[in-house]
Amino acid sequence: MENEKPPPLPPRRNASPLLAPAKPELKKTSSWDEIFAPLATTSPLPLTNLSSENNRSQAGEDSVPKSPPLLAKKLSSLSSPDNGSKGIASPASTEEIKPGKIWTSVLLEEEQYIERMNKFTNIFYGVVIKEWPVLEKHMEAIVLARQLAPLHQEYILDVVKAQTQQNPFAVCDPRLFATWASKTYKVLKEYSRRFPHALYALRLTQSRDKKFGPCIETIGLNLTKAGQSWEDHLVLPIAQLDTYITKLQGIAQWLDEGSAPILTKEQSRVKATLETLQRLKTQCSDLADKSISQEEIQSLHRKVHTVDTSLVDVLELSSPDRRIVYHGSTALKLNNRGPWKPMQVVLLDNYIFWGKLKSTKDTNHKGMMIDSIRVIEKPVPVTQIAIRLPLDSTKTRTSSYLDELPRGVILYELFVDINVKPGSFTTLTIGTFSYEERSNWYQKLSEVAGTKSPQIPE
Repeated sequence: MENEKPPPLPPRRNASPLLAPAKPELKKTSSWDEIFAPLATTSPLPLTNLSSENNRSQAGEDSVPKSPPLLAKKLSSLSSPDNGSKGIASPASTEEIKPGKIWTSVLLEEEQYIERMNKFTNIFYGVVIKEWPVLEKHMEAIVLARQLAPLHQEYILDVVKAQTQQNPFAVCDPRLFATWASKTYKVLKEYSRRFPHALYALRLTQSRDKKFGPCIETIGLNLTKAGQSWEDHLVLPIAQLDTYITKLQGIAQWLDEGSAPILTKEQSRVKATLETLQRLKTQCSDLADKSISQEEIQSLHRKVHTVDTSLVDVLELSSPDRRIVYHGSTALKLNNRGPWKPMQVVLLDNYIFWGKLKSTKDTNHKGMMIDSIRVIEKPVPVTQIAIRLPLDSTKTRTSSYLDELPRGVILYELFVDINVKPGSFTTLTIGTFSYEERSNWYQKLSEVAGTKSPQIPE
């Protein structure tokens, strides 16, 4: 028994080779439309798993991890020279998810816009009307603005939110902005035409009633957040167009950087939508500028006072074509004689005139102040003036105790030659309080007068 040998071992079985995991095939898309969620639907962009369930080996080997969703892979493949190559997708890079980031920012900024407009059109409007009931008939623009927030909610925020709620890098159809514009343009253009009147009515109240500022600060709107005042909120509906235009320009730039022919169709769509928004912005800006010009003239008409009404009649301030080219506080001298006098100078498209700015109490409203311009000199037609700068443009003047200005004020001179009659002229010397202000006056006077006097030694 001791010499008995152990039984031989059973023959070794042939080891079965491990089953190699099947390589996932990239699903090709027929067009770029599959990346953009359809405009008519609010369903989010579906996420497609690129890798099927891999076979497991008899030894129990784990399956290959799932590949990124279709969107991230598609963004990568658009810039790849070989879109038909097979393999496991790599994680999306920062550049690949740039469009997704743009739409995420659209979502966040749109939520902020709607929140601010709802608070402004309800809380701010309610407080103003309660404290100053006379302003109600001037606040039609704010009432009109209440129609804008629901349109933003329905055609932009809800659509973008639905398409990005499951995938933070989802790419939405940019044509949603064109749809929003088609539903909003009538209200937005009417708002652009009306809001300047509300702006100037509120400004007038703020300048006359010292309680206006403290009252607005106590209503809890935090209007000064990010440097935004109640005036900024009034122009916010038009300024929001700039936000959309900037986002579309970012998408257009990203598309231009791609090399795939499939991008051509989408580039044309983005370009068409961008042109639609830019055209709407131009129309709204033109309407607002025209209304602002009319409000400025009406405000000026209320401020100008004179003993001789004929001095004001020649200005034709009631004309719908009248506009203010420039105005501001300066110091004046006539024929370079006498003391410097503080004056409010107003340059219209037809006349230039000046007068002393005074603030008086409003006898009809306790605590309110009224600014007025007392005109005593005859306005000068712009066709009779020519302008020039000093020979030494860096030369300045300093006020003395003889002038009607605080002593030591530095003035930058600009000469306006007035052609009284052929061969005879008088000179109006304008003294501005900064070099930049003199440059502004020189530019605006040049635009209206169109002529410059030869340099004449002072």
